This record gives sequence, C-alpha cells and structure tokens, in this order.
Amino acid sequence: MKYFQSGEVADMLNISTASLRSYAQLLEHAGYEFKKNTNKQRQYSEHDVNILSAMLALKNDHGLALKGAIEKVSSADFSPSSVLQPIAERQSESSSAPTDETNNDELYQILELLTSEMIALKGENLELKALLSAQNGAIKDLETKQDRALKALEHPKESAALKSMQEQMDTMLKHQTKLAETAPNTNALMAEIRKLNSKIAELETLATTKQNKGSFWSRLFRK
Repeated sequence: MKYFQSGEVADMLNISTASLRSYAQLLEHAGYEFKKNTNKQRQYSEHDVNILSAMLALKNDHGLALKGAIEKVSSADFSPSSVLQPIAERQSESSSAPTDETNNDELYQILELLTSEMIALKGENLELKALLSAQNGAIKDLETKQDRALKALEHPKESAALKSMQEQMDTMLKHQTKLAETAPNTNALMAEIRKLNSKIAELETLATTKQNKGSFWSRLFRK
C-alpha cells in the first residue's frame, strides 16, 4: 500500500500542512487512526486522503460545522465515495487555488473547535481535583477513626464502640474504593487506600491475638 507524506497530502487537498496536521489531530480525537512510522509521523494512505477530502467537502460544500463533519467521516460505516462521487460529477476539470480568506476561515474553525475541547478538558480537570480533595478529606477522617479504634483496644468497655467504628470504616473504605475506580490517574490515592487496608488488617490481627490469649478484657468482664 502506498503512503503519502504530509506535504503531498496538503498539496492534494489544497490546504496548508498546518491545517492538515490540525485536522488529523481532530480526527484522532474522534477515534480515527492513522498509520505512523518509527518517528511517530503520520503516513497517509489513499483512504486517509479520501476521508480528509470528504471531511472538507462536508464542511465547505454541505454546510456542516467542522465538528459535525469530523464525527461523520470518523464513523465506522462512512464511505468517502458517498460524498466525493457526487462532487466529482459536478466539478469542472480546473480548480482554483484557495484564497487567503478561505484558509483563514479554516484555521479559525479549527481554533474554535480546539478551544472548545480545551475548555471541556479544564472542566473535567476541575471535577477531578474536587473529587480528589473530597477523597483526601474522607481518608483523614478514616485515619482518625482507626486511631480511636486502636485506643479502644486498651479499654475493653469500649468494645461495642470499636465494633461500630470498624463497621463505619468498612463502609467508608468501600465508598473510597468505588470513587477511586471512577477517577483516572489516582495511583497515589489507591496507595493511600492500600495503606489503610493494611492498618485495618493490623487492627483486626491485634484484636484477635488479644482475644486468643485471654487478655485482660475477658478477665475484667468476669469480675
């Protein structure tokens, strides 16, 4: 299969290489895949060129917004010929070079779409930060409850309170784990949760050891 370099494709489509690069990035964001060489440079097949050509035709000749054109050509069942064939039948043999105004309009649309995506990503980032902040607060609360539970081991009359706190810790830990699974890039948070799991296991082991040895708990309750 023959592949074209970006300069060749830009000439075929009568657009600048900067516009081609931006269109390719937007297509990749929509799920379309280009073949890349060992230097991570895109290599364009004839089908890729047809996809790009159909996208430009939908945007320029059919009045679709750039985002709509990208979504349409990125769908699995899209056939470039469904757009390009009718245009080829109407098109004259000579084609004029694009004007500066056309290029500026293309670049403006690309910039507008990229700006919208950037705003959306910033919103997601803020939501993630808020989630992590809530997680951290819950973890500190959990650690406080664990400290109280450890102290309760030294006061047998508080065994009922210990059981209650352990139940609360189990519930909170399940909630924390569920939240962590829904948030990307939370390795540090998962490490904290694993650390808390270890503390809980240590707490349970300590309680079991004291009970098996007939600690002062049982002796006190027999009085």
